Amino acid sequence: MPWLCCSAKNDVADDSNLKPASSDEDLLRSASEEPYHEGEKTPFVPLRGRVVDRRLEQRGTLLRPPPEKNADHAECDPLNENELAFADAITSKLSPEGRQLIEDEAASHALIRTVRGYWTYDDRENEACKSLEAFVELRRKYDLNELARGDQKTMREALRLLRQWRSMRFAGYDVYGHPIVVERVGQSLKLTDRKDVDKDEIIRGRAVCMELFQALKYASSKHHDPADANNVKVLKHIYVVDMKNVKTWHVTSRCRDRFRSIMQTMELSYPEVAWRTYVVNAPKYLTIIWVVIKSWLDPVTTSRVAILGTNPKNNRERLLADNIPLDAIPACCGGESRDVPLSLLLGSHDSSTVSHLSELITPLNGASPITPLNGTSPKEVVVASEVAEKAPVAEEPTTSPRLKAIALAVVAAGAVGGAAVLGA
Repeated sequence: MPWLCCSAKNDVADDSNLKPASSDEDLLRSASEEPYHEGEKTPFVPLRGRVVDRRLEQRGTLLRPPPEKNADHAECDPLNENELAFADAITSKLSPEGRQLIEDEAASHALIRTVRGYWTYDDRENEACKSLEAFVELRRKYDLNELARGDQKTMREALRLLRQWRSMRFAGYDVYGHPIVVERVGQSLKLTDRKDVDKDEIIRGRAVCMELFQALKYASSKHHDPADANNVKVLKHIYVVDMKNVKTWHVTSRCRDRFRSIMQTMELSYPEVAWRTYVVNAPKYLTIIWVVIKSWLDPVTTSRVAILGTNPKNNRERLLADNIPLDAIPACCGGESRDVPLSLLLGSHDSSTVSHLSELITPLNGASPITPLNGTSPKEVVVASEVAEKAPVAEEPTTSPRLKAIALAVVAAGAVGGAAVLGA
């Protein structure tokens, strides 16, 4: 079916600028009547399978994720003998709730990510246990287990939170099945600065976003092998940070405080989730900051982060070289994908979801609808043998120290795993 797509003309998302299509109307009519297909269920959150499947169909046969540069294993490789011994040591120190967590399918990925994410730490056993126990508490506090079961009350609340986080969007998949997530930083700053939304609600919404990312990875794992989603397990996503129109006055003390809280919470509970992080429309000083801090980091970590400028053509070429097809490259990077809000991906029979879909695909008076992507058949993709050189960065005006501090947080968050406030 034609993909629902949204306007990328402005840095402020306008989900009303969408072109209705007959198949979209069919979706609306059937959304509240049809039960989920098996493929729409995931251990994390229920997905609107027909929307996600459309993007996977564009990819055709997915390639097995390779080892990262300077790494000796791929994300989908099983734990080796030494890693299994580390996993056993961690498990022996966990609370009963923590041991139950890693046995549940909804969190089975957590142990693998934690083992590999904390492998190089000096006190890795205790740090890994701390991470898993924090994940237990996060799931309990924010009803993530109920969300995984599709509890309707929890689903309605999740939909409300995802609408708040409309800055978080889905663009498609790369050739390996990594979902591509776009964050419009300017909008995120506005949300986190709202006085009528408390900090805990902000963190809860970000946790729901993270669970939806896990569901998108599960969907691509199933696409790799429909008979066994654990055969080629996709554990990482691609994160695009769009800094277009981010202004100094957006970075208030309230924003900084909430960013810090989300960063600490998400990094602790979701380590080792970023395949690549691209910071686009980045000012020149951000490149300078990155040159400084990359020398402090492991080569595997630094290979995951690219600071790109404002030239769409250069940004597009970089992402193409990293095996992201043109139809999955976001418009902010010069690609053909029209990223959609995460709220559109949450599967539900609930009437509020159907109403939300109606709002999304019905243009406002005078709005210019956007034509859906051309073509529905999978496209051939040539895998690049090497990563292209980083695109040149455009000049930007001098910026205040507080915006530079947020920019540093963006880079650091993306480098350590992409799960933080500006690095989901």
